[in-house]
Amino acid sequence: DPTNDARTFLKSHPVSYPSYTSSLSALAPLKLYPTGPPQTVFIDPRGKVVFVHDGEYQSLEALENDIGQYSLGVEPSDRPDAK
Repeated sequence: DPTNDARTFLKSHPVSYPSYTSSLSALAPLKLYPTGPPQTVFIDPRGKVVFVHDGEYQSLEALENDIGQYSLGVEPSDRPDAK
């Protein structure tokens, strides 16, 4: 069961941001059609999809950049740890 797998993963790897599961019918109004797991969707406070990343992130840095940019509004070059 993918939902239980996700819960188990999150217990071992807690995150500071919300993580949700949903049905395809619930995603239809957002015009969001999953291509397969994993899919990371960034949704703004008004419920608008602002970015979709299909597949696994290839690095922690790439995930952190997307979280910063699409959740926190921080461009990767503006991050304190940017090189």
